[in-house]
Amino acid sequence: MDYRITLLALGLVASAGVLVACGGNACDTYVDDAKAKFDECGISTQSTSAATGGGTCDDASAKLADCLDACLPKIDCGCLKDPTGADCATKLQPYTDCATACTM
Repeated sequence: MDYRITLLALGLVASAGVLVACGGNACDTYVDDAKAKFDECGISTQSTSAATGGGTCDDASAKLADCLDACLPKIDCGCLKDPTGADCATKLQPYTDCATACTM
């Protein structure tokens, strides 16, 4: 199985964790939407942005959060749960492409 799939799933979790520190609307929205996606996929999460409170969301973080937020619907729940599943490299490619474009 392609190791990029596992790294992608871990990257989503890490991105959400980093942006939790942002207190701005775009950052809060991304964290809340990421949590909702994890919930939709049956993956438990610890908290939402509203529960974390604090930090600032600078322009760069807000721009990244907005971009990544638009990518969330492209995540395949089955592959988020089990990145070693059949065709996950193909199923997650739209999210990978979207998230990669956010960092360019």
